Amino acid sequence: MTEQRDEQLQRLQEALRSTQIPPGDPARQLAEALVGDDSYSHEQAEQDLPGYVTAGLLGQAAAQQYPALHRHLLHCTQCARLHAAMLQDLTVEPAQVPVPQPNLSFLPGAYMRRLRSATLRLAQQIGAVLFPSSLPALTDMAEIVLDELQEIGTNLRASSAPGAALGFASGDLPDEIKLLAATWAATGRLGESFSADQIASLQQSGAWPETARSAALQAASALDFDPRQAEHFAREFAGLAAADPAAIPAQRAS
Repeated sequence: MTEQRDEQLQRLQEALRSTQIPPGDPARQLAEALVGDDSYSHEQAEQDLPGYVTAGLLGQAAAQQYPALHRHLLHCTQCARLHAAMLQDLTVEPAQVPVPQPNLSFLPGAYMRRLRSATLRLAQQIGAVLFPSSLPALTDMAEIVLDELQEIGTNLRASSAPGAALGFASGDLPDEIKLLAATWAATGRLGESFSADQIASLQQSGAWPETARSAALQAASALDFDPRQAEHFAREFAGLAAADPAAIPAQRAS
């Protein structure tokens, strides 16, 4: 992690000690997930990782079973890469004869997987333009951050609690976290609002780019991006959505 990002997370940790934001607030949930635990060591992480990976592959709530490790993976590049390598080793399967599969994309779980994948892909493309230096960190922590965002939902906003220093407006959250959060919110809201046929119709009428830009601008503004940054984010998001309408996964059947 960069020195600047370490300083940002240190300020976030200090703000959490005195915050008046209630425990259930989305901004606090995300902030708590990003703050590391100094008492949790690399050695403990290496011991817990096999169980954490296994629980995740079995569909169990790995983050709840191993909360300290879950937070640690956000802050430790070494352990995050070990986690990714273990996942890859355990999910590689020998080639098999293709078997036709039913289309289950309408199921909530399938949609959520598509939404997560679309969010990461869009955030990486937007980040390459707006925050190129943050891309390595974004990739390392994306899975854990998306876990937290999935728990919170797409209705993200900056906290308005009085005296709070850890809302998105403070700028204390690293750029890659803000980028993932805004992309998740904009992509999810569009996917929940329009079917694939409706998106195609908006694209045909020429209204889709502005629809996407408006959703992205709303998401960035709700997370208290500064106005110029919000406009840049919205423009890049809309450009990608216009170039490939299928980049936004639709939740509702056409």
